[in-house]
Amino acid sequence: MKYLTMSFYDCAGKEIFSRLVHCGMLRKFLFGAVALLFGAVGFLAVAGFFGYFLLFPPVPPPPEIGRGLDGNVVVAAAEFKRRVAEQYPLPISEGELATLLGQQGFEVAGDRKDASFTSWNYVCKEIWTVSWSADAGEVTGVEGFYGRWCL
Repeated sequence: MKYLTMSFYDCAGKEIFSRLVHCGMLRKFLFGAVALLFGAVGFLAVAGFFGYFLLFPPVPPPPEIGRGLDGNVVVAAAEFKRRVAEQYPLPISEGELATLLGQQGFEVAGDRKDASFTSWNYVCKEIWTVSWSADAGEVTGVEGFYGRWCL
């Protein structure tokens, strides 16, 4: 049987503890310590990965009609309003407009005659809204609104 002497010394070089250790026991101890270390690192990596996505969930891209707007909110709002009027020319049925907006990712409000898409990322909140007026199921007016609020 192989044994190894383990000794511990103080700062002055004086031996304070010495013990005869079986090499197989030392090997098991080192294997366990390394396994514990890898387990802890793996756990922290997985927890960090999922923790990141809990704190910073991926932000879905805005609907196609709302992409690529100017950084200036006033200019962006005017551009979005123009795009909405161009994309949904009158006459159009209320059901068709709601379906088209839903396909683009807007959340259509049941009886409020508007649809909106909201995006937020803990710092800024952006809202794209399309509102309309209708008479007997036919849209008589459609308008787009864009807003952004940041901390």
